Parts: sequence; structure tokens; C-alpha cells
Amino acid sequence: MRLRVFLFSLSLFLPGIDVLAGEHLGFYEAEVPVANQSRAARQDATARALAQVLVKVSGSGQAENRTPAKVAKYVQQYRYRQSPSTDELVLWVRFDARAVDDLLRDQDISVWGAARPVTLVWLAVEHGGNRELVGTNDEGVARDMLTTTGERRGLPVRLPLLDLAEQSRVRPADIWGDFHQPIVEISERYDPQAVLVGRLYPLRGSRWAVRWSLYQGDTTFRWSGESEDQRSLVALGIEGAADRLSAAFSSLHEGMPGDRLELDVAGIVDLEGLQRALGYLTGLNIIADIDVVRVEADTVGFSLQVDGGTERLVNTLSLGDVLTSVAAPQARTAPQVRIAPQPGIAPQPGIAPQSRMKPEREQVGFETDAEQGSRRALLYRLVP
Repeated sequence: MRLRVFLFSLSLFLPGIDVLAGEHLGFYEAEVPVANQSRAARQDATARALAQVLVKVSGSGQAENRTPAKVAKYVQQYRYRQSPSTDELVLWVRFDARAVDDLLRDQDISVWGAARPVTLVWLAVEHGGNRELVGTNDEGVARDMLTTTGERRGLPVRLPLLDLAEQSRVRPADIWGDFHQPIVEISERYDPQAVLVGRLYPLRGSRWAVRWSLYQGDTTFRWSGESEDQRSLVALGIEGAADRLSAAFSSLHEGMPGDRLELDVAGIVDLEGLQRALGYLTGLNIIADIDVVRVEADTVGFSLQVDGGTERLVNTLSLGDVLTSVAAPQARTAPQVRIAPQPGIAPQPGIAPQSRMKPEREQVGFETDAEQGSRRALLYRLVP
């Protein structure tokens, strides 16, 4: 009962809630070297820091050159410190998240939300006729470039352990041949949302070449490059992956009219669970508006205005570890009041669960047939 009363009160002001989860992940802050603590040096360093933030928040390399002439109005906090690794003076800056988002959208650059696909990278490098895989314990420049470029672009990157179990199942030849099936199978132990495969090899003289393949769901992207700089070719993989993934999962127009969808979340038994689910959903930049519309037993019903529709919402939810899908979407068109399935009645495959009417005092939200229209109900469960 306590949860039900709280939800009813919450539904009265929920549309005004805006949780910018990216703030907690450091997307809106950066640290750059600075010559001294003069105003001119600080302004120059702040502009460079904002350029880094624009790239992280958007996931797009195009944003790096979109820094405005006046950057001070975007700053929330800043401080100086000595870098422990280089002993040089650095400037740490945190920028206003909403202002940064607006800056990007005003320039027609999408904002990438906090839910980003964990990307597993398999990179094979050819040296003197030998081919070796780059793993998480390597000490070479390739590993460093993969991780630092991932941090700069706001893309969570993982590298394989290359332990004995993996070495018995995957060979450099598998990566070199870009054999999809064995790569996908060995990658399952890391549970990635995307797999990036690269082959780096020397050409004549001092030039090098690289071929990259990105697997995300049923989609495959491929690109390549040549250069005398091996580091830039390694970074090209993460750069290309970030560009393509951010384009698939980011949102350009916050608050623009989108599809109105229903989302039922089971497994919410207390206020802490509600806070987790609500904080997660309101932190997704593709959700422009959210209302709590009903609660019954351990299930809370949300009405969402989603930029991009059902497919984009499902894809975005698949990147997180807060909600897990338990049913395919089905259309709801009839009930005047949205309620949960009857306890103890198992839904048949391909058929939406039956609903029953509840007394008015037990409802937290009401809609007429005209208001509800033909919407989709997605059923998810809160991950413990």
C-alpha cells in the first residue's frame, strides 16, 4: 500500500523529472594540460576540455570542432592540480549537462545517452610474419590506444583475457579471416553488446594497413585505412565503432513528439526498486516524457514518450543491466484502465496476457479509449 500511495503522488510531478545519468559517468567533465593559472590560459584549456566533452557526450568525432567562441557560460566547476604521472599542471572542468546537450542539438548533433554498448575488441597484429592477438594484459601501444580512445569517445571497451581457455578456442587465424561464428561464440563469455574485429599488418616501406569489422545485433559494418602511424590505425577502429553506434542509439530532438508506449516493469516490491527503475528510465535520452500509470502486486506500469519508437527503446534497454525483457510487445487497445494480468494465469505463447478490472481505489492512473489509442505494451523485469 505504501508503494501504491507513493506512486500516485509521484505521478503528479513525474514529467518534470530529468535524470542525466551521463553526469555520473564523467561524460560532462574533462581534464587537460594548462600552461599556468592565468585567465587566458584557463580559457584556452577550457575550450579544449569542452571539445573533449562534446565528443564524449555525442559519441561523434564531428563534434570536436563545434566548440563555441565563448565557453565560460557552460562551466559548472573547475580546479587545478598537478598530474601525478607527468607533474604538469592540469585543469579539471565540469560542464553543465543540459547546456551541453542543447549546444549539440542546436548544431544538429545527436546526444548519446548513458546506456552505451559494451564493445569487445579482437585485434590481431602481424609482426615479421607472425600474428598475435592483443589482450587486456598486453603492455604495447595497441592496447593503450584502444582503451584511451574508448575513454575519449565515451565507448566502454573491453579486451579479451587470452587465457588458456581462450587460446584453445580462438586463434589469430580466426580473427585474421574474420570468421564470424567462432568469434561470436568465444565472445559470449564477456556478454558484449557489440564485437569489434581488427587486422593490422605492414605494407611496403613504412606504411601499415588495417581492416575493421563491427558486429552489433544483426548489423555488420566494415571499414579500413592505411597510414605510417600504427596508433592512428588502431584508434580508427574505436573511432569508427563510436561513430556508428552513436548514430544508431543517440537522439537528436529531445522532447519532440514520439511514439507513446507502455512499459510494464515487474519485480518492483519496494521504493528502492522503484527508484532504480525510474532513475534508469529517466536517464535514457530517447525518453522525452514518462508517467506512472498503474501499480498492481509487484508490477508498475509506465507510459513513455519515446523518440524512435519501440525498436529503438528495445535496443536501448538491451544495453543496460537494470531491466530484462520477459515478453514480446503486444498491442493494447481495449481496456479503459490499464491493469496487470491475473496472478497464476500463464500467458500462452504469442498471446497477450488477459487483464481484469480492479476497483477504482486501487488504480494510480486512468485513461479513456481515446487517450490510450492503440499502444504497445512491453513487459520487463527489474534485475535484482
